[in-house]
Amino acid sequence: PQANARAVDETVAGAAALLLTGQPVCVVNGEEVPLVDRLLFFDAVTSLLPYGFRAKMTASTWTNSASRHRIRLSFARHAPAGAHPVSWGRGAEIPEGQDVARVYRDALLGGDRLAVLTARFARDTRPRSMTVDNLSTVLPVLGELGLLFELPDISDISSLEEWLASGDDVLTACADALEQGRLDMLPQHLVQLNVLAARAREEGEQERHRQIIGSRRLLVPDHTLDQTIQERLYDALLSLAYGPRLTVDGLDRIVRDAGRRIPPPLVA
Repeated sequence: PQANARAVDETVAGAAALLLTGQPVCVVNGEEVPLVDRLLFFDAVTSLLPYGFRAKMTASTWTNSASRHRIRLSFARHAPAGAHPVSWGRGAEIPEGQDVARVYRDALLGGDRLAVLTARFARDTRPRSMTVDNLSTVLPVLGELGLLFELPDISDISSLEEWLASGDDVLTACADALEQGRLDMLPQHLVQLNVLAARAREEGEQERHRQIIGSRRLLVPDHTLDQTIQERLYDALLSLAYGPRLTVDGLDRIVRDAGRRIPPPLVA
């Protein structure tokens, strides 16, 4: 993950973002790029998509611009009809109306947690076709990692503070949603938890969070949840209540709050 994150530049970010449109991407002005660098470029671009999309991914280090093909990511002298061109060594021009691609590119270039993002995507192995609807699900992951905040429509800062509420309130809302089967509320709560985790904490705040997590059994796996959502919930809970790094003391607290048996997704 670290190596791929370091390789993300304007060309890589632009190509990955344009793939979210569901259309092929063609790199031009790359005739002199060595073969190994083209392969490393493919690695970097595809690392910015969930691994499950790569099962359907096709790429070529060189194609004939005049031939018809269904290759998703390629190098060629000219981009074929229907493919987005990206000039090697330069940023991609995002077409008008492709807001998802524009937001994604800007988030990638402005974020400092790309290694975490690529590691997360590497674990998302459920095969998925590269349709526009499927590809648009990438954006919420950015929000959960703090690379993008998908906030509701707010008119003033008090509305934002009300939406964020407190960690105690959001954890309670998370537990309520799980108990009542309102799983559609979890993505919003996960974004809130990650935003709160990035903020400065008051004394005793983490201890209160851990008490809620333990008493509401939030570390106990919910078998109604999709595995990816379960892992994202664990990521948010650990960041908010147990700190950014695993310590011996923190591990003791996790074991206690998980009910003395740490489930495999939490171990991961």
